[in-house]
Amino acid sequence: MIQCPKCANSLPDWSQSCQFCQADLKGVARPKPAPGQASRPLMQTAPWIWPAYYFISGYYVLSGLVDVSRGVIYMTKHKDNVLGEQLGFFGYIGIVVGVITVVVGIGLLTKIEFIRAIVNFFCWISIISAAFGLLGSVLAGGFFTAWGILGIAMNVFSIASSALMIYLIGETD
Repeated sequence: MIQCPKCANSLPDWSQSCQFCQADLKGVARPKPAPGQASRPLMQTAPWIWPAYYFISGYYVLSGLVDVSRGVIYMTKHKDNVLGEQLGFFGYIGIVVGVITVVVGIGLLTKIEFIRAIVNFFCWISIISAAFGLLGSVLAGGFFTAWGILGIAMNVFSIASSALMIYLIGETD
């Protein structure tokens, strides 16, 4: 532990500024590790964090490309009949959603803070929504039917994957 020269609070050795008074601590002497003890790197992330982050970001890009291709296929498949002309806007919606998902994935890959903040926000919304869905599934007796068990599993997966993305974004700042 080091001590802030301005406010005298104790701080971790790796601190670059005081969390209490914002004093610059770059010139403060750090304790030396004992002989034979390796010094700890500053704020080292776990080795799996970056591969997981890039995998999920890449998944966003691929998912968006699939949505775009589905929208194009839907539009070309249904354009020849009267009902298809009226429902063609679903293809446009798929394409728009796909393009947005691709842009978000690229924003995550390139670490654009605005995109990362949006994904963080929507992950929190997803957690809240899935928690209500999980509560509804359990209260409706979801443990007794195959669809109920599937709904519970999907809500738990949604909560876990959104929480993982929030964690990964926080760890890769």
